[in-house]
Amino acid sequence: MKKICVFCGSNYGAKVKYMEVAQNLGRFIAEKGFTLVYGGGNVGLMGERSDAFIALPGGGG
Repeated sequence: MKKICVFCGSNYGAKVKYMEVAQNLGRFIAEKGFTLVYGGGNVGLMGERSDAFIALPGGGG
């Protein structure tokens, strides 16, 4: 498996933990060398996940 597609919300949800998990998921995907496939935007949990992915080497940033 080389590519992972993740769909998540465009808002932050009711708990800070949701944001933390989205960030951790983005970092994990980049650290493992996978490609993140996503659509949508750069806001809410989608944005947190994508920003965390892009910020690491191997994450396209």
